[in-house]
Amino acid sequence: MALKTAGQFPRRLETSLLWDMLDWDPWHLRAQDLNEDMLRQLQMMQIEDLDAPGDAYIGFGQHNPLLTNTRLGEISYEKKDLGELMLSLCYLPTAGRLTATVIKGRNLKAMDINGSSDPYVKICLICQGKRIKKKKTTVKKNTLNPVYNEALVFDLPQENVHDVTLLVKVIDYDRIGPNELIGCTAIGSTLIGIGRDHWLEMLDNPRKPVAQWYPLNKSPPTNVTLPASDQQNAGFSCLNGR
Repeated sequence: MALKTAGQFPRRLETSLLWDMLDWDPWHLRAQDLNEDMLRQLQMMQIEDLDAPGDAYIGFGQHNPLLTNTRLGEISYEKKDLGELMLSLCYLPTAGRLTATVIKGRNLKAMDINGSSDPYVKICLICQGKRIKKKKTTVKKNTLNPVYNEALVFDLPQENVHDVTLLVKVIDYDRIGPNELIGCTAIGSTLIGIGRDHWLEMLDNPRKPVAQWYPLNKSPPTNVTLPASDQQNAGFSCLNGR
């Protein structure tokens, strides 16, 4: 994502455009409120006509006095490196079928005492806080760089493609004791960042697989309404009230 300002926009509009692109509310946001996903997006931006991305001011006072003279380079967060997961999405509109292919993971966090993990991937199709369907891959033993190449297929009517979220979890399988979450991510049009971009790219390229690497996080985005753990799979009747 790039905010091009060189000769195109007055400098005083740069912050306004930045907020519009990120779809945040600058009036009620403080520097300490920025979460890891927000900071990652800001740090990935290439803001032209400025000395360096780290010198970009995200306040300017006219938008939020709480962020006046706050620079990206002055904001930091504790990064938790949980690894990455490559996923491919393919949607067939006429069939109403979504295929999420779990390709591989890399540099996953070690969860076992031997310095390795036994990871598998679980994907839940969620609508308005209700689980429509869940599917999972096989377990890959004793590896931090698993290769799956497994396709998980979900029924998804075309009229509902903007109403659902894919919640993706990478989990360490334990023969004794409960399984442990390694990390997770989410995909859908209502999110911010690569999960939204990937979903929209899939919709723009029907019948073609679109692959993307995802950094894993400790928890899903806050705007994803999670289903109850004991909830049974629901149907798309959850959308009837739209």
